[in-house]
Amino acid sequence: MRTQNVVFLKYEFFRIINQSTTCHLSIVAGIIDEMSLVDLFNQLLGTHPQQIIRTGQVVKAMILT
Repeated sequence: MRTQNVVFLKYEFFRIINQSTTCHLSIVAGIIDEMSLVDLFNQLLGTHPQQIIRTGQVVKAMILT
């Protein structure tokens, strides 16, 4: 029984740590959208006709990572 409790506590610890390290990402993504940074980067850096992913989206992903 004790082993099960230890395993459960380890699982809970990592679940809480994982949640707390990713909670802010939606806030940051919302601020990026609110400021229209994706469109701004697309305008400033331009796009290429063969691009599948626009430059602004790449910059947003880099910020969030």
